[in-house]
Amino acid sequence: MDVSMWSDVTDVKRCMHNPGESRDQRGGEEGAVRTYSAEGGGVLACGLESPRHIGEGVISGFGGFASKLFDGFTHLVNDPLEGATRDGATGFVKGMASGIVGAIQKPAEGVSVLAKQVGTGLRATPDAIFGTGSGLLEGLPEDGRSELREIEALKPSFLQADANAKPAHVGEGLMFGLKSLGSGVYDGVTGLVTEPLKAAISSTGQSTPQTGVLFAKGFARGIAGVICKPAAGALDLASNAMSGLIATPGAVIAAAKEGPSLTETPTMQRLSNLREGLNQRVQAIAERVSEDGEAARRHDATSS
Repeated sequence: MDVSMWSDVTDVKRCMHNPGESRDQRGGEEGAVRTYSAEGGGVLACGLESPRHIGEGVISGFGGFASKLFDGFTHLVNDPLEGATRDGATGFVKGMASGIVGAIQKPAEGVSVLAKQVGTGLRATPDAIFGTGSGLLEGLPEDGRSELREIEALKPSFLQADANAKPAHVGEGLMFGLKSLGSGVYDGVTGLVTEPLKAAISSTGQSTPQTGVLFAKGFARGIAGVICKPAAGALDLASNAMSGLIATPGAVIAAAKEGPSLTETPTMQRLSNLREGLNQRVQAIAERVSEDGEAARRHDATSS
Protein backbone atom coordinates (compact mmCIF):
# COMPACT_ATOMS: atom_id res chain seq x y z
CA MET A 1 0.00 0.00 0.00
CA ASP A 2 1.23 3.46 -0.93
CA VAL A 3 1.27 5.39 2.33
CA SER A 4 2.48 8.55 0.59
CA MET A 5 -1.20 9.51 0.42
CA TRP A 6 -0.79 10.81 3.97
CA SER A 7 2.03 13.21 3.06
CA ASP A 8 -0.39 15.98 2.19
CA VAL A 9 -2.43 16.43 5.38
CA THR A 10 -4.42 19.30 3.92
CA ASP A 11 -5.66 17.18 1.00
CA VAL A 12 -6.56 14.31 3.30
CA LYS A 13 -8.52 16.68 5.54
CA ARG A 14 -10.28 18.15 2.53
CA CYS A 15 -11.30 14.78 1.15
CA MET A 16 -12.72 13.78 4.54
CA HIS A 17 -14.76 16.97 4.72
CA ASN A 18 -16.06 16.43 1.16
CA PRO A 19 -16.61 12.69 0.80
CA GLY A 20 -18.46 13.07 -2.50
CA GLU A 21 -15.56 14.91 -4.16
CA SER A 22 -13.52 12.92 -6.65
CA ARG A 23 -9.80 13.25 -7.33
CA ASP A 24 -10.66 14.91 -10.64
CA GLN A 25 -12.56 17.64 -8.77
CA ARG A 26 -9.60 18.12 -6.41
CA GLY A 27 -7.20 18.32 -9.35
CA GLY A 28 -5.55 14.99 -8.57
CA GLU A 29 -3.54 13.03 -11.10
CA GLU A 30 -5.09 9.63 -10.49
CA GLY A 31 -8.39 10.31 -12.23
CA ALA A 32 -11.84 9.57 -10.91
CA VAL A 33 -11.86 7.51 -7.76
CA ARG A 34 -13.11 3.96 -7.68
CA THR A 35 -16.01 3.08 -5.47
CA TYR A 36 -15.70 1.61 -2.00
CA SER A 37 -15.42 -2.16 -2.28
CA ALA A 38 -16.02 -4.70 0.47
CA GLU A 39 -13.42 -6.95 -1.17
CA GLY A 40 -10.74 -4.29 -0.82
CA GLY A 41 -8.48 -2.76 -3.42
CA GLY A 42 -10.83 0.08 -4.37
CA VAL A 43 -10.70 3.70 -3.30
CA LEU A 44 -13.06 5.43 -0.93
CA ALA A 45 -14.93 8.46 -2.23
CA CYS A 46 -12.75 10.72 -0.08
CA GLY A 47 -9.54 9.23 -1.50
CA LEU A 48 -8.72 6.71 1.22
CA GLU A 49 -7.71 3.41 -0.32
CA SER A 50 -10.01 0.49 0.36
CA PRO A 51 -7.61 -1.95 2.07
CA ARG A 52 -6.89 -5.32 0.50
CA HIS A 53 -6.01 -7.00 3.79
CA ILE A 54 -5.83 -6.34 7.52
CA GLY A 55 -2.36 -4.77 7.31
CA GLU A 56 -3.48 -2.10 4.88
CA GLY A 57 -6.63 -1.60 6.90
CA VAL A 58 -4.65 -0.85 10.06
CA ILE A 59 -2.28 1.53 8.24
CA SER A 60 -5.00 3.49 6.43
CA GLY A 61 -7.27 3.42 9.47
CA PHE A 62 -4.68 4.91 11.79
CA GLY A 63 -3.79 7.40 9.07
CA GLY A 64 -7.42 8.55 8.93
CA PHE A 65 -7.59 8.68 12.72
CA ALA A 66 -4.42 10.78 12.90
CA SER A 67 -5.79 13.19 10.29
CA LYS A 68 -9.05 13.62 12.23
CA LEU A 69 -7.12 14.09 15.47
CA PHE A 70 -5.04 16.81 13.83
CA ASP A 71 -8.23 18.37 12.47
CA GLY A 72 -9.77 18.48 15.96
CA PHE A 73 -6.66 20.17 17.36
CA THR A 74 -6.81 22.69 14.51
CA HIS A 75 -10.41 23.55 15.40
CA LEU A 76 -9.48 24.01 19.05
CA VAL A 77 -6.73 26.49 18.17
CA ASN A 78 -8.09 28.28 15.10
CA ASP A 79 -11.78 28.74 15.92
CA PRO A 80 -11.26 31.03 18.95
CA LEU A 81 -8.67 33.10 17.07
CA GLU A 82 -10.91 33.49 14.04
CA GLY A 83 -13.88 34.36 16.26
CA ALA A 84 -11.90 36.96 18.17
CA THR A 85 -10.67 38.52 14.93
CA ARG A 86 -14.18 38.71 13.55
CA ASP A 87 -16.35 39.58 16.59
CA GLY A 88 -14.01 40.39 19.46
CA ALA A 89 -14.67 38.86 22.88
CA THR A 90 -18.06 37.47 21.87
CA GLY A 91 -16.55 35.80 18.84
CA PHE A 92 -13.75 34.38 20.99
CA VAL A 93 -16.26 32.72 23.33
CA LYS A 94 -18.26 31.35 20.40
CA GLY A 95 -15.07 30.16 18.71
CA MET A 96 -13.92 28.46 21.91
CA ALA A 97 -17.23 26.58 22.10
CA SER A 98 -16.94 25.62 18.44
CA GLY A 99 -13.34 24.52 18.93
CA ILE A 100 -14.21 22.32 21.90
CA VAL A 101 -16.98 20.67 19.89
CA GLY A 102 -14.59 20.08 17.00
CA ALA A 103 -11.91 18.73 19.34
CA ILE A 104 -14.39 16.11 20.53
CA GLN A 105 -16.21 15.39 17.28
CA LYS A 106 -13.25 15.03 14.91
CA PRO A 107 -11.38 12.35 16.92
CA ALA A 108 -14.70 10.50 17.23
CA GLU A 109 -14.97 10.59 13.45
CA GLY A 110 -11.41 9.28 13.33
CA VAL A 111 -12.42 6.30 15.47
CA SER A 112 -15.22 5.59 12.99
CA VAL A 113 -12.77 5.76 10.07
CA LEU A 114 -10.35 3.46 11.90
CA ALA A 115 -13.05 0.85 12.60
CA LYS A 116 -14.33 1.03 9.02
CA GLN A 117 -10.89 0.59 7.46
CA VAL A 118 -9.79 -2.21 9.78
CA GLY A 119 -13.10 -3.99 9.22
CA THR A 120 -12.82 -3.71 5.45
CA GLY A 121 -9.26 -5.01 5.52
CA LEU A 122 -10.23 -7.87 7.80
CA ARG A 123 -13.10 -8.84 5.49
CA ALA A 124 -10.77 -8.90 2.48
CA THR A 125 -7.96 -10.85 4.21
CA PRO A 126 -9.13 -14.39 3.28
CA ASP A 127 -9.13 -13.47 -0.41
CA ALA A 128 -5.74 -11.79 -0.04
CA ILE A 129 -4.23 -14.93 1.49
CA PHE A 130 -5.94 -17.72 -0.44
CA GLY A 131 -6.85 -15.96 -3.66
CA THR A 132 -9.96 -14.07 -4.62
CA GLY A 133 -13.12 -15.77 -5.77
CA SER A 134 -13.89 -12.94 -8.22
CA GLY A 135 -12.08 -14.72 -11.05
CA LEU A 136 -13.97 -18.00 -10.76
CA LEU A 137 -16.21 -17.21 -13.74
CA GLU A 138 -13.27 -17.01 -16.13
CA GLY A 139 -13.15 -19.95 -18.49
CA LEU A 140 -16.31 -21.57 -17.10
CA PRO A 141 -19.14 -22.82 -19.32
CA GLU A 142 -22.49 -21.08 -18.99
CA ASP A 143 -23.87 -23.85 -16.77
CA GLY A 144 -21.09 -23.31 -14.24
CA ARG A 145 -21.56 -19.55 -14.38
CA SER A 146 -25.29 -19.85 -13.67
CA GLU A 147 -24.62 -22.18 -10.72
CA LEU A 148 -22.20 -19.69 -9.19
CA ARG A 149 -24.69 -16.85 -9.67
CA GLU A 150 -27.38 -18.94 -8.00
CA ILE A 151 -25.12 -19.47 -4.98
CA GLU A 152 -24.43 -15.73 -4.72
CA ALA A 153 -28.16 -14.95 -5.06
CA LEU A 154 -29.03 -17.05 -2.00
CA LYS A 155 -28.16 -14.19 0.34
CA PRO A 156 -31.34 -12.51 1.68
CA SER A 157 -31.92 -9.01 0.34
CA PHE A 158 -32.29 -7.50 3.83
CA LEU A 159 -28.67 -8.51 4.55
CA GLN A 160 -27.32 -6.75 1.46
CA ALA A 161 -25.31 -4.06 3.26
CA ASP A 162 -24.34 -0.88 1.40
CA ALA A 163 -20.74 -0.08 2.26
CA ASN A 164 -21.15 3.52 1.04
CA ALA A 165 -24.25 4.25 3.13
CA LYS A 166 -23.73 7.12 5.58
CA PRO A 167 -26.17 7.25 8.53
CA ALA A 168 -28.02 10.50 9.13
CA HIS A 169 -28.60 9.81 12.83
CA VAL A 170 -27.92 7.23 15.51
CA GLY A 171 -31.00 5.18 14.58
CA GLU A 172 -29.78 4.74 11.02
CA GLY A 173 -26.28 4.08 12.30
CA LEU A 174 -27.51 1.18 14.43
CA MET A 175 -29.67 -0.11 11.58
CA PHE A 176 -26.82 0.00 9.03
CA GLY A 177 -24.41 -1.46 11.57
CA LEU A 178 -26.68 -4.35 12.53
CA LYS A 179 -27.24 -5.09 8.84
CA SER A 180 -23.47 -5.19 8.29
CA LEU A 181 -23.06 -7.43 11.33
CA GLY A 182 -25.78 -9.77 10.09
CA SER A 183 -24.23 -9.79 6.63
CA GLY A 184 -20.81 -10.64 8.07
CA VAL A 185 -22.18 -13.48 10.19
CA TYR A 186 -24.18 -14.84 7.24
CA ASP A 187 -21.22 -14.64 4.84
CA GLY A 188 -18.89 -16.22 7.38
CA VAL A 189 -21.14 -19.16 8.27
CA THR A 190 -22.41 -19.90 4.76
CA GLY A 191 -18.89 -19.47 3.37
CA LEU A 192 -17.95 -22.76 5.02
CA VAL A 193 -20.17 -24.40 2.38
CA THR A 194 -20.33 -21.92 -0.48
CA GLU A 195 -16.60 -21.24 -0.86
CA PRO A 196 -15.63 -24.94 -1.36
CA LEU A 197 -18.71 -25.34 -3.55
CA LYS A 198 -17.69 -22.40 -5.72
CA ALA A 199 -14.21 -23.86 -6.00
CA ALA A 200 -15.60 -27.27 -6.96
CA ILE A 201 -17.81 -25.74 -9.67
CA SER A 202 -14.96 -23.63 -11.00
CA SER A 203 -12.68 -26.69 -11.22
CA THR A 204 -14.86 -28.28 -13.89
CA GLY A 205 -12.62 -29.53 -16.68
CA GLN A 206 -9.43 -28.98 -14.68
CA SER A 207 -6.85 -31.65 -14.00
CA THR A 208 -6.95 -33.51 -10.70
CA PRO A 209 -4.06 -31.57 -9.09
CA GLN A 210 -5.58 -28.24 -10.12
CA THR A 211 -8.99 -29.33 -8.84
CA GLY A 212 -7.44 -30.26 -5.49
CA VAL A 213 -5.65 -26.91 -5.22
CA LEU A 214 -8.81 -24.92 -6.05
CA PHE A 215 -10.89 -26.91 -3.59
CA ALA A 216 -8.26 -26.50 -0.84
CA LYS A 217 -8.17 -22.73 -1.43
CA GLY A 218 -11.95 -22.54 -1.33
CA PHE A 219 -12.07 -24.51 1.91
CA ALA A 220 -9.36 -22.29 3.42
CA ARG A 221 -11.27 -19.15 2.39
CA GLY A 222 -14.35 -20.54 4.10
CA ILE A 223 -12.47 -21.30 7.34
CA ALA A 224 -10.82 -17.87 7.39
CA GLY A 225 -14.06 -16.13 6.48
CA VAL A 226 -15.97 -17.61 9.41
CA ILE A 227 -13.57 -15.72 11.68
CA CYS A 228 -12.83 -12.58 9.70
CA LYS A 229 -16.23 -11.69 8.27
CA PRO A 230 -18.27 -11.61 11.50
CA ALA A 231 -15.47 -9.66 13.16
CA ALA A 232 -15.52 -7.20 10.25
CA GLY A 233 -19.29 -6.89 10.64
CA ALA A 234 -18.85 -6.06 14.32
CA LEU A 235 -16.36 -3.32 13.42
CA ASP A 236 -18.83 -1.98 10.84
CA LEU A 237 -21.46 -1.90 13.57
CA ALA A 238 -19.17 0.19 15.77
CA SER A 239 -18.24 2.47 12.88
CA ASN A 240 -21.82 3.08 11.74
CA ALA A 241 -23.08 3.59 15.29
CA MET A 242 -20.34 6.17 15.91
CA SER A 243 -21.06 7.95 12.61
CA GLY A 244 -24.77 8.04 13.38
CA LEU A 245 -24.16 9.34 16.89
CA ILE A 246 -21.98 12.13 15.53
CA ALA A 247 -24.59 13.08 12.92
CA THR A 248 -27.54 13.04 15.35
CA PRO A 249 -27.23 16.61 16.74
CA GLY A 250 -27.22 18.02 13.21
CA ALA A 251 -30.22 15.89 12.26
CA VAL A 252 -32.15 17.07 15.32
CA ILE A 253 -31.34 20.72 14.62
CA ALA A 254 -32.34 20.35 10.96
CA ALA A 255 -35.60 18.67 11.93
CA ALA A 256 -36.34 21.44 14.42
CA LYS A 257 -35.73 24.11 11.78
CA GLU A 258 -37.26 22.51 8.71
CA GLY A 259 -39.43 19.63 9.87
CA PRO A 260 -42.94 19.64 11.34
CA SER A 261 -43.51 20.88 14.85
CA LEU A 262 -43.78 18.39 17.69
CA THR A 263 -47.58 18.70 17.79
CA GLU A 264 -47.76 17.81 14.08
CA THR A 265 -45.96 14.48 14.34
CA PRO A 266 -48.14 11.36 13.82
CA THR A 267 -47.68 10.21 17.41
CA MET A 268 -48.73 13.55 18.87
CA GLN A 269 -51.69 13.71 16.47
CA ARG A 270 -52.88 10.31 17.68
CA LEU A 271 -52.53 11.42 21.30
CA SER A 272 -54.43 14.61 20.54
CA ASN A 273 -57.24 12.66 18.86
CA LEU A 274 -57.38 10.29 21.83
CA ARG A 275 -57.59 13.23 24.25
CA GLU A 276 -60.40 14.82 22.25
CA GLY A 277 -62.28 11.54 22.16
CA LEU A 278 -61.99 11.14 25.93
CA ASN A 279 -63.16 14.71 26.49
CA GLN A 280 -66.19 14.12 24.32
CA ARG A 281 -66.99 10.88 26.18
CA VAL A 282 -66.68 12.59 29.58
CA GLN A 283 -68.85 15.46 28.40
CA ALA A 284 -71.50 13.03 27.14
CA ILE A 285 -71.51 11.16 30.46
CA ALA A 286 -71.81 14.43 32.40
CA GLU A 287 -74.74 15.52 30.25
CA ARG A 288 -76.41 12.14 30.74
CA VAL A 289 -75.96 12.34 34.52
CA SER A 290 -77.35 15.88 34.52
CA GLU A 291 -80.38 14.82 32.50
CA ASP A 292 -81.00 11.83 34.80
CA GLY A 293 -80.74 14.11 37.84
CA GLU A 294 -83.18 16.61 36.39
CA ALA A 295 -85.60 13.82 35.52
CA ALA A 296 -85.34 12.45 39.08
CA ARG A 297 -86.09 15.90 40.56
CA ARG A 298 -89.14 16.33 38.33
CA HIS A 299 -90.36 12.88 39.34
CA ASP A 300 -89.93 13.71 43.03
CA ALA A 301 -91.77 17.01 42.58
CA THR A 302 -94.67 15.28 40.82
CA SER A 303 -94.91 12.55 43.52
CA SER A 304 -95.05 15.11 46.32
